[in-house]
Amino acid sequence: MRFENDDLNDPRIVDSSFERYYPADVGEAPDQEGVYVLMDKTSEVFYIGATAGNGLKNELASKRNTAADRESKRCRWACAKTTDDAKSMASDWISKYSPKNNIPAK
Repeated sequence: MRFENDDLNDPRIVDSSFERYYPADVGEAPDQEGVYVLMDKTSEVFYIGATAGNGLKNELASKRNTAADRESKRCRWACAKTTDDAKSMASDWISKYSPKNNIPAK
């Protein structure tokens, strides 16, 4: 499933990016809490993550050479008001998009 821009209207978001190239544009990600979406070359969502106190730039950079990184060609990010908002939003989006590289919660 492709990412829907309507999801960026979430009230938990304080700022967001347009679709960026991954990994080339990772350095432009902010050092704020938030959610990131990794997509393949056709913009299909295949991994969604939330920051864990590292900020979006560091979190995206930490995905290099992982399973989530292998097919990544594009990314988006959304800055959240709080860490809890980021985690909640990531959970909501994982439920909605069912990305193939996110491990379902048990």
